[in-house]
Amino acid sequence: MGGLNDIPVVTVADEVVSDTDITPAVQALLMELAERLEIFRRTGETHVIDLRSLPMPVAEHELLREWLGVGEVRIELDSLGPTAIHETAYPGIWWVVHRNRDGEIMTQQVEVTACPEIIRSQQEDIHEGLQRLHEALPTGESA
Repeated sequence: MGGLNDIPVVTVADEVVSDTDITPAVQALLMELAERLEIFRRTGETHVIDLRSLPMPVAEHELLREWLGVGEVRIELDSLGPTAIHETAYPGIWWVVHRNRDGEIMTQQVEVTACPEIIRSQQEDIHEGLQRLHEALPTGESA
């Protein structure tokens, strides 16, 4: 028989809860995500929840992340600092964390979308890339 140290707990706002429990704030967010995922499925309307704007302790952010799990897709990019993006266990729900160059979290979001906006190529970038590709293509004159 194990001791008290063998019982998994998470401290949330001065409360101790089992890691299988859910706080009211996390439950509300999960319900919102389920509703927004259904709306996205029907209409294509995307949704973003900025977790840093919510009055939630970091432990609840972690609890939400645990509940959402990890899916098959992970993306890392570096633009004004590292950004980590992963699909959750629920396709269409993405966890996005932007950090500054010092590694501090600048934004932490949950996005309901097929593909987070930050990884989509912008039209201006596509145009510039096309120009560079045309310039790089051999003209066939030196063959």
